[in-house]
Amino acid sequence: MPTNRTPIDRSPRVPITPRALEAFGHLKRLARKCTCLPYGDPNYERCDACRLWLQWHRVLSHEVRAKIWEFPCVVEPDDDGDGDAGNGSYNPGAFWARRARDRYRVLDAALRAAASG
Repeated sequence: MPTNRTPIDRSPRVPITPRALEAFGHLKRLARKCTCLPYGDPNYERCDACRLWLQWHRVLSHEVRAKIWEFPCVVEPDDDGDGDAGNGSYNPGAFWARRARDRYRVLDAALRAAASG
């Protein structure tokens, strides 16, 4: 006797809490204020905005229940689609990056909705 399979909804489930939205808003603002030299520069030192960004990132990671190896837990999506088009083989880096971009999109939409309403 055949069974009917029910498709599983695998859309990103990001816990959207007021604290997560607060942290995400701070991350976006602080990312624009970075004054650091490029990472490989011999005089590289984190600026104040980057130090604060790391603190708020820890808050956001906790709120969205990101895995400890998912750093950063949100990545701004590329303008040219999802940015991880590949040959279909499993790539853990691409999988993580897709999850981080999905989180960014969900949180950005929620932040915009909260600001407008």
